[in-house]
Amino acid sequence: MLENSPRVAEHNNSSLIPTEFDASAQQRVPIKVEYEGEFYEVHHVFGPIDNEDLMAEYAKRCTTILRSGEVKGSVDRESDTFEADVWLWNKLAVGIEGMGDEEELPEDWKDRVEDEDKAYAIQQLLATE
Repeated sequence: MLENSPRVAEHNNSSLIPTEFDASAQQRVPIKVEYEGEFYEVHHVFGPIDNEDLMAEYAKRCTTILRSGEVKGSVDRESDTFEADVWLWNKLAVGIEGMGDEEELPEDWKDRVEDEDKAYAIQQLLATE
């Protein structure tokens, strides 16, 4: 199943979301995914979260992208929260469980997880109390 990351199937399944965590401990964030018509529970595993990582992610999240607006002479602002989430996932992820029978993850396992899945897992991690 690690050939291609499964897509996140159910983003609103609150029963899968942990309710609290110790930032100095390893975190397992369960996400229900659909792959080839079957549903699986996959756990994104993160190492400890420190303030430096959170501040860097926050700075990336607060970066404003300015581009020409649809109306002549206007400017649209957009923050890059998606890229910040993907960056933090790549920084903190130490493993993934439930994506196949492999005992040991391949060297490029992080590249095989879709950015949308990474961002969703980080959103769930940061949404816990």
